[in-house]
Amino acid sequence: MLSADLACSLDPVRFASDRLGLELDPVQAGLLRRRSRRSLLNCCRQWGKSTTTGVGALHESEFREGSRTIILSPSQRQSSLLLAVIESQAEKARIRTRPLVVEGVAGLRMAGGEVIALPSAEATTRGFAGCTWLIVDEAARVLDVVYMAARAYLATTDGRISLLSTPFGRRGFYHAAHESGRWDVVTARADGCPRISAEFLREERETQPLLWFQQEYECQFVETVAGLFSHQLVLQSLTDEVQPLCL
Repeated sequence: MLSADLACSLDPVRFASDRLGLELDPVQAGLLRRRSRRSLLNCCRQWGKSTTTGVGALHESEFREGSRTIILSPSQRQSSLLLAVIESQAEKARIRTRPLVVEGVAGLRMAGGEVIALPSAEATTRGFAGCTWLIVDEAARVLDVVYMAARAYLATTDGRISLLSTPFGRRGFYHAAHESGRWDVVTARADGCPRISAEFLREERETQPLLWFQQEYECQFVETVAGLFSHQLVLQSLTDEVQPLCL
């Protein structure tokens, strides 16, 4: 029994299997075990991002002494739903949690540390520090200014950052990080997900606009449908040869 508990504390995938009854697929398992300092998940819709994120945050807060995991998402509703997933997983794993309120924001405290779930609002992301793991959920839809402010949470801990999202156009910090070559990128397309059937994808491809299907299920950073000019055309129009007009 003691050896099994030790194995769970050292391995989040073993923890998910033994304590939660979850058999993670190879991509999910690899993502939890990597613990990269700067990681980026580019995943399709319904891949299991919330479940995987919940396992990682719960494991971190239960077994890593002094940890502070902060989850940032586009809305209070989404943050609350993810926190509810973590609380449900904790109950299933028979992990004791205590409600936590920090700067008016809800969270949970476990044996090792705490997890706090924030909405994407700059006014509510200025009072936090001591973060050991910043998880940005649906990162492609979080405002750049909010993400930039949130990075300061790691100033005294040199903690890690995980950006998790389905693409949402060629813009913003998520797309820039994906293209930078400085992040550990994991791509999880729908056609490689064992929980999404080929029949479903065939129907979606036939009924959805191509750009939407490529974005939602093939993890492609496509042009926005409503855009008047393409991203590449805008980049080609920029030049240093013309001095800006100062009025």
